[in-house]
This record gives sequence, structure tokens and C-alpha cells, in this order.
Amino acid sequence: MSDPSLSSTSIAYIPDLEHQDESHTSTVYCLSSTPSYIISGGKDQSIRVWSKSTHRLAFPPLVGHAGAIVALAVSGSDDGGFLFSGDSRGNIRVWNIGNGGTLVTSVDQAHADALLGMDFQKGTLITASRDQSAKSWHLVSDTENALLSPGLQHKHTLLGHNYPVLSVCMTQDGKRAVSVSGNRAMRIWDVETGRMIKAVEDIPRAGSRIRFIDEETKILAACSDGTICVIDLESGGEDVCLVGHGNVACAAYLLEDDVRIVSASYDGSARVWKKIPGANEWVMERCFSYKDAVSVLKPVFLPKAETVEERGKANDRSRSFDMVKDMVVDEAEGRVYLSGGAIVRWKLGE
Repeated sequence: MSDPSLSSTSIAYIPDLEHQDESHTSTVYCLSSTPSYIISGGKDQSIRVWSKSTHRLAFPPLVGHAGAIVALAVSGSDDGGFLFSGDSRGNIRVWNIGNGGTLVTSVDQAHADALLGMDFQKGTLITASRDQSAKSWHLVSDTENALLSPGLQHKHTLLGHNYPVLSVCMTQDGKRAVSVSGNRAMRIWDVETGRMIKAVEDIPRAGSRIRFIDEETKILAACSDGTICVIDLESGGEDVCLVGHGNVACAAYLLEDDVRIVSASYDGSARVWKKIPGANEWVMERCFSYKDAVSVLKPVFLPKAETVEERGKANDRSRSFDMVKDMVVDEAEGRVYLSGGAIVRWKLGE
């Protein structure tokens, strides 16, 4: 049930079709945003900051990582804050967006393995890693130029998982954090002390990406089995389970009206789910085909294969190109940004 058309009024490409030379040279794994920018991190080890108004690079690509960029977070909601990035080798970088993307802090081997997620609130960064730990970091500086050149100070290593930590999120006041791991374990942490407040085993599904909802009493999880679920933090039980994606769900977002959820998946689609009035049931309202949207870009990024071996590799690259790896929802402008083989902007209301 994909949208019947992919007209120029419903989608846009970042960069636009005339400036694809500014694109990442490989898969775009992660996205973040500020009011004026969409920020992307890729397998090509670069970060790119895009103007939402022009769909062009706001400044040159940010380079300084030694691995694929797999996690991004921003400080605050304005355009002049800091950008945090994590890579597949466990390194963290901090960039000053308000100063043209200047690299201000590097933490090498912050984790012993790849970062898988991060969140920032109230001066604290929380990171999740394949090394089975989460860590908290404090943004500090002992210099007079604190706003230009901060430091990242390790506060706590949050130990309690025995499987890769897939995702982490913090409350808006920065006091609590929730982490989930691939073996369906959930941990709730006191951010200030690093103490584990609660351990929940065998939550219904492994959340590949989580965020707080419902006055921070529940988490919305995009799950590795393709479902979208709502998990109660008190009981660890599942309040809602949305079934429809055919591959790993990589992102989910509850709109401010509290009756619609937007989700994205490796199956090459984004979906809008709507709650049935007076019931705890949800139905799929719309399905957008990212796979169809990026098909026009394949001739640019996927060279023609000549041999049998090349055709096999080309088919693998083509399937990967079609997968949605991350999603950002901008409710203020009513748009959804999706990344994978390319970055596509979709109008939520069309």
C-alpha cells in the first residue's frame, strides 16, 4: 500500500539531483537535526551538515573519524550547539556546529567496540556500545573558551548488560537513562551516580532504537524483529505492538498528537500508524516506499556490472541501497527525513 505517486511535491533529495557530487560516497547510517540543518553520518567516515532550505552542504564535510559513523546526537535544539558523533571503532568526536563544524574534542577508544547509539541531555552524553556497556560523559571545560572548545569527561561506565547495548535514551531533565540490549534486557540508570535503578529481563522484544514517551513512563521501541512496540518501564510489559514491517525496524517516533506513530525499516519503507479512537489499537494509515524514491539515484551510485562476480556484488549493494537505516521527523515543517543509500525528504501530510 505504497503512495501511488512520488511527485516532486511530496519528496525531495538531499542533496538535490543536480548536486549529487556533494553526497556521501557510501551508505548513510545515521541522521540528526537542528531547526536549520539535517546532519548525516556515513560508512565513508564523514559527517555532512545540510541546509534544510537549500538541500546543499552548509559547510564542507566533517572528517576526523577512523571508522564508519554510526551514531549522532546534538546539544540542545538550536543551530549553534555541539554535535556528537560515534564510529564503528568506538571513537567519539565533538564538533562545534555554530563555528562551521570545527572539531573541538576527540575521545579515541571511548568504547572497546563499535558505538551503537547515543543521547545528550543537560550537559551529559550517554553512549551505548557493542562492548556490552553504556557510558556517561560530561561536557566540561576549564578554559575561558568553554563555549568554543569543551572537553568530554568520562563520568561512569554503566555495567549490567551481558550482550551488546543497542540503544539508550535519557529523560529531558538528564536524571535517568534507559538502555536495552540484544538479548531483550532493559536497564534503568541514575545518570548522576551511575547506579542501576532497575533491571528488567526478557522484555518482549529487542529494541534497536528507543525513545521516551507518555510523560517518560514508557519507551517507544523500533525492534529488530520489525515490530514497533511500547514498553511500560514499571512492568516491562508491552502495551502496544505494531506489525507490518518486513525487516529490522530502525526508528520510530510518536507525533505530538499522541495518536500517530511514524516508523522506518530496513524493508525500504516508512509507515504512519494511527490509533483508533477509544481503543488501544493502531492501524497503518500510510506507507511510503523509500525503495522506489531512491531508485532514480541508483545509476549514479551503482556502476554497471559486467561479470557474474560484479553482478553478484551489485545486487548486494542494490539491496543495501534500498534499506532505510535511520529517520528524523521534523514536526514543525511536517517532513520526514530518511537515510540509507541516499537521503530523502518526505512530506508527512502527502
